[in-house]
Amino acid sequence: MKRKTLKSDAINQLLSLEKRKTEQFEKMQERKKTCEGFEKDEDFHFLTSLLLHLRDDPKRRKLAIGTRLQQVLMEEDMTEAVRSPTSTGSY
Repeated sequence: MKRKTLKSDAINQLLSLEKRKTEQFEKMQERKKTCEGFEKDEDFHFLTSLLLHLRDDPKRRKLAIGTRLQQVLMEEDMTEAVRSPTSTGSY
C-alpha cells in the first residue's frame, strides 16, 4: 500500500510540474505576442522616443511634463470634438 502511495505522489508531483511548465510557456507566448504588437505600434515608438529625453530629468520635472502632456492630449480631444460634433469622444 505504501508503495502505491509513493507512486501516486510521484505522479502527482510530475503532473504539477508539467502544469507549471505549461503555464510558464503560455505566459511566455503571451509576452511574445505583446512584444510583437509593440514592434508594429507607431504610438509605442513615438512614446519610446520621448522616453530618451525624460530619463535624465528629475522626478518633479517628469511629473510636470506628464501633466502638461495630459493637458495637451485633452485639448486635442476637445478640439477634435468641436471640429466633428458627431464624434463620441470620452472625457
